[in-house]
Amino acid sequence: MKSPKSAPELVDQFYLHMRSALIETAAAFDRIQGADDAATAWEDPRLEELREASKIISGDDPERARRILELLSVKEEGDA
Repeated sequence: MKSPKSAPELVDQFYLHMRSALIETAAAFDRIQGADDAATAWEDPRLEELREASKIISGDDPERARRILELLSVKEEGDA
């Protein structure tokens, strides 16, 4: 679905929020990595999902939101 706004208008509208969310996420990763027991937490599957989501965000493929929602969705017992 095409947006009624131009790409530059959308950048103007969303840039500051996107910038803030990325900085906040990076800061959280830094705090986790700086903790005394970071090695154990760094292997947490939830953090792996977030690292994978960052690859989706930075890629060129469309439907980033859908793909991230699928990646981060709660999986039922027995789902692969």
